[in-house]
Amino acid sequence: MALEKAKEIIASSPVDLALRKAKETVASHPVVVFSKTYCPFCTRVKQLLAKLGASYKAIELDVESEFSLLDFTVLLYFWFTYLLHK
Repeated sequence: MALEKAKEIIASSPVDLALRKAKETVASHPVVVFSKTYCPFCTRVKQLLAKLGASYKAIELDVESEFSLLDFTVLLYFWFTYLLHK
């Protein structure tokens, strides 16, 4: 009983909800860039994609409130986990 309640609480946590939103975004776009507006590497990747004419979805982690609880560490873990189970 207590284990089920704990799972329910974790499943509705803000981080879990943000991870679900990230998974939905990745599933619905061929290229997704999880970025921060001040990150020079992120800016360079977005410039390269634009120069190549690639269609991509940029998620600015420091701007978009839905993703504000995630940082690059969590996203990298999510991304590798997603790729391994896809």
